[in-house]
Amino acid sequence: MLAECYNAQNNPAGVKTYIDLIRRRAYGRTYPEFTYVDKETSEMAILREYAIEFIAEGKYWYHLRRMNNGSEALKLVKNNDPIFLLWPIDVSTMSKDPLLEQNEAYKN
Repeated sequence: MLAECYNAQNNPAGVKTYIDLIRRRAYGRTYPEFTYVDKETSEMAILREYAIEFIAEGKYWYHLRRMNNGSEALKLVKNNDPIFLLWPIDVSTMSKDPLLEQNEAYKN
């Protein structure tokens, strides 16, 4: 996550330091060193490291959402309209608070 923060600050040295730190821990001495190209390329490299590191934890989607790549990175999804990035509000929650409105994609 520190690499992500440094990338947001346009700090290539910080991005490289933390991506390499993760790779060194994961791959040992023969890790592929990270080469900074630009902010977007670094963001995709960070997302790739998240995908590899947390492959079985089911949290990749939340990394995509936090980094605003929900529709960009999921081009294979049939309907990647931004309206579907929100989940429906469950019926029990809706019944407890009459002021809540269902998310647009799930009305009716």
